[in-house]
Amino acid sequence: MMKAYIVALALVGLLVLSGCSDGGDETASNWDTFIGGTQGVSLRFETEAPPTEVNVGDQFNAVVILENQGEYTVPAGEYKVRLKGFSPAEFSTTSDALEWTTAESDADGEVLQGSEMNPDTGETIEPYPVYVTLPHDGMLVYTGSIAGNTPFPFLAELCYRYETTANAKLCIKDDLTKASDTKVCTISGAQDITSSGAPVQITAFKEFSGGKDAVRFSFTIIAASTGGEVSIKDEDTPASCGKSRNDQDKLFVTVETGIPGLQCNGFISGPEDSDDDSFEEGYIKLSGGSRQVTCTQNVDEDLKGDYVKIVTITAAYDYEQSVSSNVLVKQIS
Repeated sequence: MMKAYIVALALVGLLVLSGCSDGGDETASNWDTFIGGTQGVSLRFETEAPPTEVNVGDQFNAVVILENQGEYTVPAGEYKVRLKGFSPAEFSTTSDALEWTTAESDADGEVLQGSEMNPDTGETIEPYPVYVTLPHDGMLVYTGSIAGNTPFPFLAELCYRYETTANAKLCIKDDLTKASDTKVCTISGAQDITSSGAPVQITAFKEFSGGKDAVRFSFTIIAASTGGEVSIKDEDTPASCGKSRNDQDKLFVTVETGIPGLQCNGFISGPEDSDDDSFEEGYIKLSGGSRQVTCTQNVDEDLKGDYVKIVTITAAYDYEQSVSSNVLVKQIS
């Protein structure tokens, strides 16, 4: 009888502790906002499209398969595929026919659907691939003059708009100077951050006291995927390849806390100041593949308290990558 009474007390104690932890700080292990990963849109040639070898006069085409392995959905009109590496005229086509994109207003335009998380199971819902056939008008036929079997490079170049979104936890206290206070959350040190799957990642969110009326925080933006190039996102034009050196490694970044009095350093330029000072935005330029941004959040007296505030950080950019193959054109004797 006594043993049963002790077990019952233990169970009650566990329930009490469980109830107390509901209002505490979450850990990164149970905060699965995003699927994650460092990939955006992958591309590859369909098997034997282009073929590895053709005879002079054979008709063929190239099929590029696009698969969005990240979490941002690329709208129609915001990506472009171009086939290059050979003279279009020698293959009975034109430069225009070797470039493919869809207008944003085109109802039949294919979006590059991002990966999604099943809210019930946590499993990843894989998007469907998009197939691009080039040239989009006619076929490729080699009509040039060669003095023997000759390989030609076929390079498919993909440019697309992409965005990375991250959520981070900012700790707010009644006393913003008390870094040793660990109730609910802690002001000093690394904080939880989760970033969406994308070739650019937002990481290393750290917070520290900025005095009795402010906290400071920093985060790092990195080009996490290899084999691609980041460049500036221009709102007025579609995604394009071959940006100038000045535009390379530039991103447009937005930081939003929802608390008035936010100021961030590290932007090289941006829009004019907004009346809403609970967010900051502007361009940054990566150096060596990364850039740290530091912000100060002023906190009015009536907004102080012991709670966690979610900071949303977004990076928008153009991304460029390519895949190549060789086609051997054989001279028929």
